Amino acid sequence: MMFVAAPSFGSRRCRSNNKRMLVLRFPEGPEVKVMAEHLRTIEGMALSNVLILSGRYSQGAEPKGLDQFRHRIPMTVLQVNCKGKLLYMRCQDGSGIYFTLGMTGTFSFEPSSHSRLLIEMSGTGRRDLNVFFNDQRNFGTVTFCKDESEMASKLKKIGESYLDGLTEDRFVQEIQKQTTRKPKRSLAVFLMDQSKTSGVGNYVLSESLYRARISPWATVDELSSTQCSELFHHIRNVIYTSYEKQTGAGFQPGSHNPILQVYGRSFDAQGRKVVRDEGPHGRSVWFVPEVQGSNEQ
Repeated sequence: MMFVAAPSFGSRRCRSNNKRMLVLRFPEGPEVKVMAEHLRTIEGMALSNVLILSGRYSQGAEPKGLDQFRHRIPMTVLQVNCKGKLLYMRCQDGSGIYFTLGMTGTFSFEPSSHSRLLIEMSGTGRRDLNVFFNDQRNFGTVTFCKDESEMASKLKKIGESYLDGLTEDRFVQEIQKQTTRKPKRSLAVFLMDQSKTSGVGNYVLSESLYRARISPWATVDELSSTQCSELFHHIRNVIYTSYEKQTGAGFQPGSHNPILQVYGRSFDAQGRKVVRDEGPHGRSVWFVPEVQGSNEQ
């Protein structure tokens, strides 16, 4: 089974067909779901300790709620799950933990040079496990919840996930709301806004817009109803296909994701030039001007 014995799971680097280009692929909806599924091995085990090892929380204030949480352990982990790009653990008595992974957040059962947090697990009749939260760039966060209401409040702020049954109708409704309230809002910014829909990050954004033949600089009011429908299906297809590839036999952490057609590439499959530029969302975007138009405003 992939990841279990690996130093880290969730970290990806994808090489383009220009071998000199190395692009870090950040954890997005598919990667976070894969992490959550592999962490489910700790469900039913007792969480016996939490230790800060390094990084942002070793240099300043501890994670929110950690002190109260420590006074309640040991406690059983009841569920590990995710919503979009948020990974969370529900524990007994309503307490819990949730993680935002930032640009480089991952989990492993062995320490790495970027391990920031250690969660010690024990279980009757099962070997003890150490779960490490690793984060090279230190943009990830962890929050400890004292009761279910805190967790529910956080989850409520996150839009419906493409991997959890978001429908085309709901997607179109969100687009229409934005068109009414902020018609000139960037489509890329809207898609990356996890409070609207969740799971889209940089590679899903680039791949989906390319396949839908939509400019990364389009605004929400520029989409036709047909384009809205096509875009939804491309996003969902990219996310589901990426998830399925990463759970398939033979896929290794850190290997090139075979679904990528433009992200991290120099040319698409038809030999058309792929351009990397700063998108309206403030992050790099990969696009094909011949297919999607230029970035001239």
